[in-house]
Amino acid sequence: MTRILLAVSGGIDSMYLANRAPELFPGARFAVAHCNFALRGAESDADEAFVRAWCAEHGLECFVKRFDTRGYAAEHGISIEMAARDLRYAWFAELRRAGGFDAVGIDTWGVDFGLLDKDGRLLENPVHYRDARNVGMIEKAAERISKDRMYDLTGIQF
Repeated sequence: MTRILLAVSGGIDSMYLANRAPELFPGARFAVAHCNFALRGAESDADEAFVRAWCAEHGLECFVKRFDTRGYAAEHGISIEMAARDLRYAWFAELRRAGGFDAVGIDTWGVDFGLLDKDGRLLENPVHYRDARNVGMIEKAAERISKDRMYDLTGIQF
């Protein structure tokens, strides 16, 4: 049986993913991973409590990790956003290996980027659309596929 770890923040996008996952992947078993980046004080803690309660209500195993995101960002000389991304993807990979999960489900905006091989497998972690490495990527993609076709396939609007 396929085991999928769902990354759930408690926001509308990830809750939609969590609620639709059984329909999208019939027969799979799910668990939830929630990152508390401790960036919004009581709001961050409320998100964590909400996710824990939702998991309990739905009978799903819930993994929660609290990060010192600001400290990590300062130590590595990177932005808070990049620090949070590094921390969460490293933890998801750790959980995937340790928990024997076959996949990690992550909600993402249609404008995040990931490099795929010729068989459609993700080669590395997705990169946020505001990451400096993505400057000019829409234009490069548009050299290979029209923006109208890209919209039809992905919903990305220009």
